[in-house]
Amino acid sequence: MTNKSPNLSIVVSTYSLKRYPDIISLLEAIGDQTLMDLELIIVVDENEDLYNRLIDYKKNNAFYNLNIVYNLHNKGLSHSRNIGIENSKSDIVAFLDDDAIPEAGWAKAIVDDFDECDVGSVTGEIIPLWEHQKMSWFPKILYWMISCSYTNTPDCKEETERGFGTCMAFRKELLTKFGGFDTRLGINRNKWIGGEDTAMFLKIKSAKKRIIFDPNVKIKHKIYLHRINYSNILKRAFNGGMSIAAMKKINKYKIANSTEMNYLKVSVYRFYVESFKRLIKTLSMSVIWQIVVVSSVIIMEAIGYIYGSYKLSYDIQ
Repeated sequence: MTNKSPNLSIVVSTYSLKRYPDIISLLEAIGDQTLMDLELIIVVDENEDLYNRLIDYKKNNAFYNLNIVYNLHNKGLSHSRNIGIENSKSDIVAFLDDDAIPEAGWAKAIVDDFDECDVGSVTGEIIPLWEHQKMSWFPKILYWMISCSYTNTPDCKEETERGFGTCMAFRKELLTKFGGFDTRLGINRNKWIGGEDTAMFLKIKSAKKRIIFDPNVKIKHKIYLHRINYSNILKRAFNGGMSIAAMKKINKYKIANSTEMNYLKVSVYRFYVESFKRLIKTLSMSVIWQIVVVSSVIIMEAIGYIYGSYKLSYDIQ
């Protein structure tokens, strides 16, 4: 007699002992899901202390179907996610960050969306959970920098072009077909170049499968103060440009038709118009600072893209 496969496999990659409290919050949120029979796979990258603490937690708590995998060599986020895929038992594999908190109906909404056979991927709404309320000044137009849903996020279920790695799910057969996430992309200790999630979404679209955005697939994403200080914002923008350059080299990513470019044309224009209207009514240093930050991000992302286009050397065969 064979064991029934779980309804959903959830993969979480982690590497820092500082994230242990966040992981416990995540475990509690998974335990509160309305959908039963879930599998959680935590891939711990090259951190024995964190691995041992999670093993102790598993021993002392009746957490059903928790698989903690130790990754001896931290080769980056893509590699860790691929380890999670290899260890998963469900036909549907979801991915969460280790500082995410899914709402109670998150897992059920994902599984329900995959009832349609032409759906290859599901993504959802990501709401920032600020460490301090004073961080809420951060412009929503830049929420993509903190892996949260930004301006023009739909309020109903609809087909989309891509989602965020913070909250995404795929049919396992497609992940396997494409060989998992491209390990030439994805953050690691030596480089801060993302794009592995976007590259996978592009492959899903190339397979003529739909990507569904569902607002019921909702999570909260913890955002700590250091993530939105000015130097980190500039670094993230530069690396964002580098990531687009890397995707263009590896996947023939078409910048002119990309979601990012359409977003830039519409939302950024609207941001400047609305911001200057607010300044005309009332001189506000907060609005001025937002304009400075958004302008800096656009410039640094362009510089990162130009630099990456000339300096990155990837095997794109």
